[in-house]
Amino acid sequence: METKYSHLSPSFVAEHQIGENHLEVSGKIRALNNSGIGVILDYAVEDEEFIHHKNGSGDHDIMSEKYDSRLSKFLQCIEVSRDSPNNRKFVAVKLTSLGSSSLLQRMTTFANDAHRIFTSCFDKDGKGYMTRDEFANICQDLSISSTDVIEAVKALDPQEMNTIDHIDMSMAAFGIISEPVEYYQLPIIFNTYQCYLRDASERVKRHYRRSQCHGYHFGTKLVRGAYMQGENERAEKNMYTSPIHSSIQDTHNCYKEVIEHLMQHMVSDDNKEGRRVTLEVVCATHNQESIEYVIGAMDKLDLSQSTRDKIYFAQLYGMSDDLTIPLGKAGYSVYKYLPYGEIQEVIPYMLRRAQENGDVLGKSTHEKQLIVDELKTRFNYI
Repeated sequence: METKYSHLSPSFVAEHQIGENHLEVSGKIRALNNSGIGVILDYAVEDEEFIHHKNGSGDHDIMSEKYDSRLSKFLQCIEVSRDSPNNRKFVAVKLTSLGSSSLLQRMTTFANDAHRIFTSCFDKDGKGYMTRDEFANICQDLSISSTDVIEAVKALDPQEMNTIDHIDMSMAAFGIISEPVEYYQLPIIFNTYQCYLRDASERVKRHYRRSQCHGYHFGTKLVRGAYMQGENERAEKNMYTSPIHSSIQDTHNCYKEVIEHLMQHMVSDDNKEGRRVTLEVVCATHNQESIEYVIGAMDKLDLSQSTRDKIYFAQLYGMSDDLTIPLGKAGYSVYKYLPYGEIQEVIPYMLRRAQENGDVLGKSTHEKQLIVDELKTRFNYI
């Protein structure tokens, strides 16, 4: 069948797409596992085209059906990953493929506004949260009755952690009350932080601090970012300062800063007797310098093996094999993203990743030269 992507080279598709459904990826999973490389299953759907599709009054129903179908595929993806032999099993889930991006943008705006209000009006000492007493004192200054204060404190801090932050206040505003939860021995969800954003470092620090206050494990995936064009266009359209770093070097510096901050906390936990490291990091990068920096820091900080095992590296299938394979052979926890799905779903995803990793695509000549050099060595050619 002729599609808008039919003109693309079959070799390009073959190199980056490993199958159209979760059943077709099992062979590739086994091959990578045998090489000491884990997998991150990635149902590669991008939402842009669909959410802009219009179909009159039936538009909402069509979108709901599409999102339900995608949810089913993500659940299948999780089931396949569950059977993987790796100690840590990963599945990439993109919220933008499960709901309206315009709704998610509004939710993000609300969260950012809530944080600004909390910072300016409530967080007097800049530590990122209030104690119950501090909240009560502010309420008393506003002449709020003690009865209302007591009820508000119960709603904002139902688990009696003695910490109240802008997230607690946002949830209470929507009538969402936190229920007691079972805390696991490892992070279940790894949030992605895009280091091309100016506030990435501050957000990582703030969210890690919150995990310590609330007693849960912190999982993070660090990337440089793939949505620069959209972010800049939105900033220009709405007449606000672009949230993106002004130079690629600033982005590199941010990536290093975040890595260093998190690893310092890991070594701090590592050195405390009887304390487990409650932090895990996925360094999703094709940048050789960044990978070497992380490995060097692991050695310099003399992290224990159990803590080293909580630092993961990840690259896309079909890219930077000259980095992934040596990492796996050296015993590091390294993973390949395995994007799958129908061609019309995978290609927009891959084009986005190509935009994000334009410098990596230029490495293909380098990788080919490595292969040629190895062949010359093996056949004693000079």
